[in-house]
Amino acid sequence: MLAGLAELMAAPCASPRRSRPGAGVDRTVEPSASELVLVVFAVRRVDQAAVL
Repeated sequence: MLAGLAELMAAPCASPRRSRPGAGVDRTVEPSASELVLVVFAVRRVDQAAVL
């Protein structure tokens, strides 16, 4: 499970995330560390629920 999650986090996102407001060029903002932690906890909960 962790190997798949690491691969998912390392892969570039196909859809743009959020645009930075006020930027002249439409750049995407990478997810923050806290957002990635929330994703990890959500995946773990779903994985635990699937086992139960």
